[in-house]
Amino acid sequence: MNHPLKRVFLAMLLPPILGFGIACLAFPDRCPIQLSADAVAVVSFTVFVLAAFFGMAGPILYRSQFVHRHRNDINVSTQELLRFEKNLTMMVMLTPYMALAAYLVPMPPFHRYGTLLLALYAVYYYYPSEKRLAFDRRLFRTGRWMPAAAGQDVRQRRQPAHGDTYRPPSGRDRYGL
Repeated sequence: MNHPLKRVFLAMLLPPILGFGIACLAFPDRCPIQLSADAVAVVSFTVFVLAAFFGMAGPILYRSQFVHRHRNDINVSTQELLRFEKNLTMMVMLTPYMALAAYLVPMPPFHRYGTLLLALYAVYYYYPSEKRLAFDRRLFRTGRWMPAAAGQDVRQRRQPAHGDTYRPPSGRDRYGL
């Protein structure tokens, strides 16, 4: 596990795993924190929404923003892609913390198990496997995870052609009719 993204992934995943282990041993009946009914409603909804944001919506928005920022680039530098992947991993790895909070606080089953499923999805889908990282390197036309030489800017930009706008295929309008 010498890859920097795998180290970040593991460093962010170990505390919730240890927290679950300690909570399961110390509180086998769950819900060690007692709250009023109004607080339970607010906390359960907030934890569920935060888990959905950090596990699904946030990574999609962050990736879309990164793609939009580099839409005219021929390639993306290794440092930029590594920083993006590291930030994405750190964002996603907040979801297991939400699942731990859902375990410790009395919540309706929908919110508790939904948060747990979102955490499992986030951990599984965003694991920095070589296959996923190779796909991102190929997608953004980045070489290996080797830093560029000091002061070297490897990013190149595509120059838009004259009148670079959408043109439908010949003889058809934009709806294919």
